[in-house]
Amino acid sequence: MCSLIIIQYFRNNNEETADITSPVIYKKGGLSFSYPGNWEIFEDKGYGDIRYILIESPGNAIFSIQICPNQEAIPLQQFAEQFPEIAKQEALFTKKGKSSFSDLEKSKNSGGLYGVQEEFSIKALGFQRQYIRRYYLATNDIQIAYLISQVAVKDLPEIDNGFSLILNSLFFK
Repeated sequence: MCSLIIIQYFRNNNEETADITSPVIYKKGGLSFSYPGNWEIFEDKGYGDIRYILIESPGNAIFSIQICPNQEAIPLQQFAEQFPEIAKQEALFTKKGKSSFSDLEKSKNSGGLYGVQEEFSIKALGFQRQYIRRYYLATNDIQIAYLISQVAVKDLPEIDNGFSLILNSLFFK
């Protein structure tokens, strides 16, 4: 059963364009942002002072928001380098290639946030796909938010506007 799920995951070549013309507005617990109308909130959980939200496209793209108190924060570069090891624990039956990291300049598309980009590949059952994962950091007086986007390189043109929508509309207190 798990093998069939992985095969379907790697064969899914039909990522839909992010629908930013009909955004959905999320407002809950002092956090608000807009996300594409054809995406959905997959997880929204809190563990004490830590909050985790996962937004998924109809295909395989994901956007994660992880909020924690400022005193528990680590620098963005360190977070980006540690995150793949954590994600690897959840990706059974796959093999992740070596990561390559680079800095992302602040831009309109990133909501004016500095970022780190990771490029890597995932191989499972003979299928291989190249990915881009981008990490951003947003802060307020008491909390820090790690913002993580992940998409197959080939799907980035269809999805990037959706990531930008979230980044440019994010507000938390």
